[in-house]
Amino acid sequence: MKNIRERLRKFILPIISNKIAIISFTIVVVAISLISYYNSQLGSVSNKDETIVFEIKSGESFDSVLSDLKANGLIKNEMIAKIYARLNGLTEVQANSYILNSNMGVKEILNVIHSGNFDYLAKLSITFQEGLNIKEVAKRLAEKTIYSDDEIIAYWANKTYLNSLIDDYWFLDNSILGTEIKFPLEGYLYPNTYIFSSDSLAIDVYTRAMLNEMNEQLSPLKDAIQATGMTVHEFLAFTSVVEQEGLHEQDKKMIAGVLYNRIANNMPFQCDVTVFYVLGKNEFNNYLSDVKIDDKYNTYKYLGAPIGPISNVSIVTMDAVLNYTRNDYLYFFAKQYTGEIIFTKTLSEHEKVAKENAWR
Repeated sequence: MKNIRERLRKFILPIISNKIAIISFTIVVVAISLISYYNSQLGSVSNKDETIVFEIKSGESFDSVLSDLKANGLIKNEMIAKIYARLNGLTEVQANSYILNSNMGVKEILNVIHSGNFDYLAKLSITFQEGLNIKEVAKRLAEKTIYSDDEIIAYWANKTYLNSLIDDYWFLDNSILGTEIKFPLEGYLYPNTYIFSSDSLAIDVYTRAMLNEMNEQLSPLKDAIQATGMTVHEFLAFTSVVEQEGLHEQDKKMIAGVLYNRIANNMPFQCDVTVFYVLGKNEFNNYLSDVKIDDKYNTYKYLGAPIGPISNVSIVTMDAVLNYTRNDYLYFFAKQYTGEIIFTKTLSEHEKVAKENAWR
């Protein structure tokens, strides 16, 4: 009997030992995997330098903040972030507007919003209205930052810098580098209100904020723009004319329809706003000589849209151009004080309206 027990012991113990070893090994592997996963989920969402304005409202719950962080592409996993916050006493957050970055990890983000770190607070708000040309955009930016208009314009004209932007943004191409283009980034800096952490950031930071917003607005329209047969550059040039000519959405759709009609009839746009862009002011010195200026932006002299955009444009105007109102008109006239647009089909009708409402 004793021999039997001894044999069983020698047979069973190795099996038990092996099972314990396997279980232990499995536990270690699982633990390492969980720790690895946990740490990976605490890492940054992206390696790219992309600033994001993140607002925490007064009284907002921590779970809601985590959900917003995830929705804004700032964290990978809400649950892991919550675990880390609880383990490190970071579940209380300070209401404020923060300038965060997609290359920040969970640890850094939670520490910032827990402490209300002053370095990350939004301190500067700049609004760029639709219809501003690039000189006006530069002036608005200069008013709010440490830079002068001339410094900003020069920065936006630097070819090395422009080529770096072309590499980074799908909607920018060599069209902006043409020798007859007055301002390469004209029309590409999206009009909106932007919030920044300082008035002394690199000009590139302010620029990319506007280009990133343009990317957000243009990307969903990519196929629709392609269907027009225009490049993005041509589309923005066309749209900028509509932006300048119309105040109201319904007018913009009609104006776009008129301009399409003029293209179909091989007629120049003959839009005063394009000559004003060339002149650098909103009035003619001498109407007859000014409209004959030999400049590719002058739609009295050259067919189709100008060689480049003449101002920034809003998503409303982009939509108006893509979903224009079909009509039989070839002319339109804007009343000086009301902005009311009068559409006509013939030159004689147009001249009659212009004479009755003359303001030049």
